[in-house]
Amino acid sequence: MKIVAFLFSFLFTISIVSLAQDKQISFIKNTTQWESQISYKSYLPGGELFLTPHGLRYSFHSLKDLDAIHEMKHSKNRSVNDEKVHCHAYDVTFKGANLNPVLHESKKLNEYHNYFIGNNPAHWASNVPLFEHIQYENLYPGIDLSLYSKNNSLEYDFIIAAHANPNLIQLAFNGVTPSLKNNGNLFIKTSVNELTELAPFAYQIINNNKQVVPCHFALKNNELSYAFPEGYNTSYELVIDPILIFSTYSGSNATTYGFSATYDLTGSLYAGGECFAVGWPSTVGAFQVTYGGSVDAGINKYSPNGSALIFSTYIGGVSSDVPNNLVVNANNELIVFGSTSSGNMPVTAGCYDNTANGASDMYVTHLNTT
Repeated sequence: MKIVAFLFSFLFTISIVSLAQDKQISFIKNTTQWESQISYKSYLPGGELFLTPHGLRYSFHSLKDLDAIHEMKHSKNRSVNDEKVHCHAYDVTFKGANLNPVLHESKKLNEYHNYFIGNNPAHWASNVPLFEHIQYENLYPGIDLSLYSKNNSLEYDFIIAAHANPNLIQLAFNGVTPSLKNNGNLFIKTSVNELTELAPFAYQIINNNKQVVPCHFALKNNELSYAFPEGYNTSYELVIDPILIFSTYSGSNATTYGFSATYDLTGSLYAGGECFAVGWPSTVGAFQVTYGGSVDAGINKYSPNGSALIFSTYIGGVSSDVPNNLVVNANNELIVFGSTSSGNMPVTAGCYDNTANGASDMYVTHLNTT
């Protein structure tokens, strides 16, 4: 499933901070640098994913707290030494699974990491390898779990061999209380973010044809499993592929802070951030394709599955411009509300107030669908 986004199909309703574009999610092998129960680690937007033989641990931090600390650092005579960043971790345990599954790694990357942290050489590590694909082999009898990166998001698939029993799959949540929505999606709320995993997609390849198998989540006592109301052909392999709406990085080579996100009636997603330099992925024909000043608002619109950037634009003048909130109207047109200290913020003729009146003004920008 994709994650960002995450173990499953997650739409992270959190802002994304990145120093690089188009960064594939990878799995960092634990040689000696972390606790022994950790097999691999991945960096996710807003947190980390730890792979262990017995399950997955998600750890997220509050981007709101980090943004507040960032603002404090730009204020004079403000110390951030005592400020706290709230975090939330939870576990997804493979209940009843093989206690010693084989974790098979593949698609090794050319890059590597070095870890020389602290004064204990036993936890130092060099040339630590990274991989694109990890597979839990025989996690349950005849069932593998495959995790990999696709379109800059994390996916996982359960692969059920012919005549194996998918009812053995039981994912036990500890640290959160997931709920099922009327549309079949799984909703998870932590103390620092919210996650949505779309209803699963299952299929079989029979006579070289991909045949969809009706499938939905079943949730009982904080344990997640899969149900097949119409059954399936047990003589063939079955793949359960929970679908992540998407989770993606966006940014430039400078710091980029996320402020707001929303969606429209077609399922397209919007993200608003704070750009400190050139390099934001503005698209041809967008409202403002060039960097305007010390801090610009950056607005991205993504396709419903996150595979395409529909448009990306700067908004701003010579000083600081921030997109605090985004909302979409009934015509799928984006409205941006924020703060500006630019005297030349782009305004339209006949608007309510077309001049800057103080050190910082509010602004409202209404964009069309393109």
